Amino acid sequence: MVRTLIQIDPVIYQDAELLSKSRDLVSKYSSHFNSNILVSGASGMLGEYIATCLATFKAINGFAGKIYILANHPSPFLVYMLKHFPAQIVRVQDLQLLSSLEISTFYKSDGMSSNPNSWSNLRNLVESNTQNLLGYIDKLATKDFRLVLFSTGEHYGDAKVIPTPENYYSHIDSLNPLSIYSGIKLASELIAINASIFLDIKLTILRIFATFGPGVRLNDKRIFGQVMNSALNGQDFILESDGLARRTFLYSYDLLTAILVAGQIDKFQTYNVGGESDVSILEFLNLASELLKFQVSDARQTRNNSLSFHRGSPDISKIKTLGWKPVIPLSLSLQKTFESLVWRKNQHLLQ
Repeated sequence: MVRTLIQIDPVIYQDAELLSKSRDLVSKYSSHFNSNILVSGASGMLGEYIATCLATFKAINGFAGKIYILANHPSPFLVYMLKHFPAQIVRVQDLQLLSSLEISTFYKSDGMSSNPNSWSNLRNLVESNTQNLLGYIDKLATKDFRLVLFSTGEHYGDAKVIPTPENYYSHIDSLNPLSIYSGIKLASELIAINASIFLDIKLTILRIFATFGPGVRLNDKRIFGQVMNSALNGQDFILESDGLARRTFLYSYDLLTAILVAGQIDKFQTYNVGGESDVSILEFLNLASELLKFQVSDARQTRNNSLSFHRGSPDISKIKTLGWKPVIPLSLSLQKTFESLVWRKNQHLLQ
């Protein structure tokens, strides 16, 4: 088994080992690790990471229970993991089977991660965030499980309070067409909250800020996807915006530990999950180009940022009271993500 484990993405393996060394966390949540977990959205970066890292962790430590995944379009790496870890990770292809699964926790991570650029994308945004959630709840409603809903920091819109706490009411401009993403994410939160009331479902909502790591898609139009595409393919990064928008970036491993800590609280809670300090897009790009050795073609222009959120910076003091804090610095996050992509490319497992 160890030999098989070594043949997987080395960064996933390193992260699973890092989790294994968190003895207090492993001991505290051992019953959770021994239970069955359902992860939707495993076709995407975060769902794939959570599922494969937990499966690797279970294999290393001998925990029982399976990771059931929902993945409409599994990546080559995920297909590889399904083949080599059949005792830990299982794909559910027929949604009717959900009602027969025995699970303790459902990580609902599917849902488009950015604004739509076409009508079909818009339909996908609505379906993945709301209709899918309703369908999952209908099939799981009779079970005793916890729903951990992956929401977004863009829930707050163009917040006027920085850092932004969980009780800040959304500052969404309903006349701005790009507010559709924030509005749909808010709708999914309200669906989950009402489900927790009407159906007595245990619920945790995580509002996730600018998180990336192994499995980032090279066609992802967010800054970390574009950066990795430039670094991996030896292409210049063309900077077209003013680069002044600010984000708090988080590595996927830190999201995983946040899920484990916040997802075990008995009462309904909402938590911000993000980095401890924000950086500008330009600062992020300069750091990435220095570490990963690619060139930046400066085509900067002063543009109207009214259609985007200029600053996304969460107040994470609430989740810190649970003993959580991010431990992977931005520079290491970039290096680990790139190392993972290089390995997958060399193994012909790149999306």
